[in-house]
Amino acid sequence: MLERTWTRETAIGLGTLLCGLLLAIGPSLLNLVGAPAWNARLSAFAILLLALADLTARPQWSGPANVALGGWLAFAPRVLNFSDQAATDFTS
Repeated sequence: MLERTWTRETAIGLGTLLCGLLLAIGPSLLNLVGAPAWNARLSAFAILLLALADLTARPQWSGPANVALGGWLAFAPRVLNFSDQAATDFTS
């Protein structure tokens, strides 16, 4: 039987994977429609891909890519002009 060694990077990758999954189901839980829902779904897909890449190959570009995605998620309501919706106010 293979034994898995848990490292700090593995824990961070699993945490990122969990955050991506929560972001993927978020639009359904918050009843988001239109641009906010698509932004959350596409961002969740990108985060899930980065988390899987980080868990398997540990590429050097995954850290900066995660920072860029986090910045996009923080500023997307203002850039896409949907910050007036009540469900997206938690990022404002």
